[in-house]
Amino acid sequence: MKKLLILCSLSIFYFGVYAQKEVFRIDSIPQQGILLHKGWKFHAGDDPDFAKPDFDDSKWESIDPTKHIDSLPKIKKAGIGWLRIHTKLNDSLKNTILSLQVNQIVASEFYYEGSFIGNFGTVSNIIKDVVAYFPIGYDKPVIHLYTNQKAEQVLAVRVAVMPIYTGHIEKFGAYPIQFLAVKLNRTEPKMTIKQNYTSRLNHEFRNNFDGNSLDYFKAGIFIILFFFHLCFFFFYPIQKANLYFSVASLIFSIFYLYEAIIYQYFHDLPSIIIYAKLWWFFWSLGSILNSLAIYHILNYKNRFIFY
Repeated sequence: MKKLLILCSLSIFYFGVYAQKEVFRIDSIPQQGILLHKGWKFHAGDDPDFAKPDFDDSKWESIDPTKHIDSLPKIKKAGIGWLRIHTKLNDSLKNTILSLQVNQIVASEFYYEGSFIGNFGTVSNIIKDVVAYFPIGYDKPVIHLYTNQKAEQVLAVRVAVMPIYTGHIEKFGAYPIQFLAVKLNRTEPKMTIKQNYTSRLNHEFRNNFDGNSLDYFKAGIFIILFFFHLCFFFFYPIQKANLYFSVASLIFSIFYLYEAIIYQYFHDLPSIIIYAKLWWFFWSLGSILNSLAIYHILNYKNRFIFY
């Protein structure tokens, strides 16, 4: 009877301690990666101990960080805080190199098993010093990590929210404003882990195709069209459509050149918001000039539909 009571007490203690701990189990990683959307805990404030794997986060609030940032008002109000997720890896994923691909609208620092592995943007306790990172473009930033032999491994993320209006990005197009979406992939780094950590950015860029070169090519094509239509206008100035086409081609050339430069070199949120505004300006102005050129060619006087 005494042994039975001890066994029951141990069982109650075990479930009392571990029932609150959520563990994200990873048996395999598909080619497209696996999204870490469950098992996250959040706590407002800043303490370096939060990065330690043995830290007790059982009383932290459970959240889904992949949601829209406006759906997480507590995080926006906190300004700075920490996220933690406990992962249980299959034996085939232990002692290997994995990578984290991130979509976010905040500044973040990543710690794996207590060690810093990379950052996106600038995290700071001082609000004005926070620089959020928005991974827009063809090249996707990734952070690499070494897994170990432990049965349970902890990923901690220090995050800071930049108090800036993001509506312009939402109007811009197909870029979801997720708070923090982390996808785990199985991939080999282009450089050694040591080189990666000592680099300026602490992360690499990966892409499926060279979209930036394609944008540069488009810019070159429109520059050629600009000179062609400008020459046509000089030889035959009565046809103003060529003038409109030339100016529109120049604007589209600037547009694609600007897009390639932004995608390649700028990922901080303030720059992206300015880019989103100018993106609509260049695209709309070029489209208007193209429409004017077509109206002149067709000798279309009534422009009510155009307006």
